[in-house]
Amino acid sequence: MVENNTSAVDAIQKLTGCTPGNLRLLIRDEGKHVYIFLVNRQHGLCLTLAPAGQDVSPVFLRLEEKIQSGKASLDETAEYQYLLDHRIIQLLQLPPESLFTTSWVDVTWPELPLSSAIQNCERCGEPVIASHLVDVQGRLLCQSCLGSRLTIGSDVSK
Repeated sequence: MVENNTSAVDAIQKLTGCTPGNLRLLIRDEGKHVYIFLVNRQHGLCLTLAPAGQDVSPVFLRLEEKIQSGKASLDETAEYQYLLDHRIIQLLQLPPESLFTTSWVDVTWPELPLSSAIQNCERCGEPVIASHLVDVQGRLLCQSCLGSRLTIGSDVSK
């Protein structure tokens, strides 16, 4: 289980062969660099980003913000890339035990439905894995339509 949706998850998939598709990788995007590797169905090894892995310069963060807002110049983008490359080199030179704290944790792996059954959402008509439909007032809706029904002015009766 991972608690972020960053490129670190790509590395975990590559190194372990665990993917959301084979139901061996659960992604809960909490924005945390926390990674739990199951030893069995009740226990796991938890890796949490340590302070050494969190050290990011204010200049790096300012440049990242400018890039994300679309306001960075070419020179600022190049400086950001230089700082990023330098940060990666620094991280790779640290001993692994200084990057993460480790602990053994009790885990409960959620029951994940295994179904190939497809049904159409009764609102948008799109095909959906049946176990992902939600019964709302007797109508089976997909998550997208369920979310849009919470939008002001939306009409679930469509």
